[in-house]
Amino acid sequence: AVPPGQGAMAALIGLELQQVQEICAEVTGDGKLAVPANLNAPGQVVIAGHAAPVRRALEIAKERGASMSVELKVSAPFHCPLMQPARDGMKPVLRALKIGEFKFGVIANVTAEVNRDPARVVPLLLEQITSPVRWEESMGVVARTGITDAIEFGCGRVLMGLMRRTYRTIRVRPLEDLASLKAASEPGAAAKA
Repeated sequence: AVPPGQGAMAALIGLELQQVQEICAEVTGDGKLAVPANLNAPGQVVIAGHAAPVRRALEIAKERGASMSVELKVSAPFHCPLMQPARDGMKPVLRALKIGEFKFGVIANVTAEVNRDPARVVPLLLEQITSPVRWEESMGVVARTGITDAIEFGCGRVLMGLMRRTYRTIRVRPLEDLASLKAASEPGAAAKA
């Protein structure tokens, strides 16, 4: 969607969303943009866009008291309007899928709402390609359901850290390899977490 080096993402830590939005508005112009892309936790927002405005936003964030601002090592500026070519490319792929009835609701990070409608899956996935991930709000939905245990799939423990920081009532265990799968499947594993 974006040629290498033309886009960037950066984490701004220690600033609230409104401050980040103001910084992004300041650096956006002349056909170049930076926008919030991941609303991770209070005081932790990731921005994405063209490389120059994202890098300028890093400088401004430091000047305005961000406790940390760092460019992320990513291959593209995800979850922002620059990903429209990827969205366009995914449209026929996703529309070709047959999606059955849900056995349970799925939280769509683009809306931070539970979706139970199979007809909404493709539009929500397409929208997520170019829109911010509303992680903090999505996990708030989980917290309000009374869920006390969760599993983070994949490599790393970033989401586990975000959950600990924001919703301490939910215990998160990583599931990243065969050993963690075996540990999670042991009787009473949730109680040990």
